[in-house]
Amino acid sequence: MLALLTVRCGSKTFDLLPESDAGRGGNSDTGGKANSNKGGTSGVGDNSGGRAMGGKAAGGFAGAGAPPLGGFPSLTGGRPSSNGGGVGQCATDPDCALFGSARFCDQGFCVECKNGDSNQCNFDRLRNICNVKKDICVECTGPQHCDDPYPACNSQGSCVECVDDFQCTKEPRTTCDTQHFRCVECMDENDCRDPKFPRCDMQFHTCVECTKPSDCQFAAQSSGWCAGNKVCACDTGNDAQCAGSPFGPHCIAMHCAECGSQYPCPDGQMCDPTGKCVMH
Repeated sequence: MLALLTVRCGSKTFDLLPESDAGRGGNSDTGGKANSNKGGTSGVGDNSGGRAMGGKAAGGFAGAGAPPLGGFPSLTGGRPSSNGGGVGQCATDPDCALFGSARFCDQGFCVECKNGDSNQCNFDRLRNICNVKKDICVECTGPQHCDDPYPACNSQGSCVECVDDFQCTKEPRTTCDTQHFRCVECMDENDCRDPKFPRCDMQFHTCVECTKPSDCQFAAQSSGWCAGNKVCACDTGNDAQCAGSPFGPHCIAMHCAECGSQYPCPDGQMCDPTGKCVMH
């Protein structure tokens, strides 16, 4: 049985109950909400309201309760995730002295900033803007706070290289890796438009010649292989392996090419270092 202590103050009557394993509802018809993580809330039925009861989880020793009864502050509770940022319950700003950068009390919770006041974000020069929706200090809330080479603002409030392809305009890195917020050559093979480099190396997000042996079988009679550097290789002198290759019909130095020492270019052209015939 729980010991019940009844305290009378004027016409108000309320109960102080010891900590229970979970938050308990109020004693009105509608009662308070049970919440084992953040403590119960006051009922809305009769005049006495619900009993503010905390759980043993992150909600602390007792919930904040509801006016006029109130409740004991939580030692380790936090602002609900929909508001973000809070790390403890409080009544005034001094109650937040032990919560690091969350120095201000806003509606019972310690937060880094409140009411969108960026002047309160003076503890970190890289996070000097108040996110009014989350009551936390961030680097940015929009692209107006960011500059090159990190012109975009991501959902975490950090200036990054990109959040979509529109920020990636420098060839060949024209695709945004939205997981790491950086511009890359490719995220899949649809981004690799050069027929000589049709495959996407997902480790480095670059367009390469091959990622598997079958990528180097340019025609039925070809049987090259994909070397470790993601280049289609062939047996030097075995031109059959280069049949249909976009790099050229001859296997020179283990790579298909148009030209080489034994395969000169047509008149008026020269062989460049990649084994391709180009105009003088």
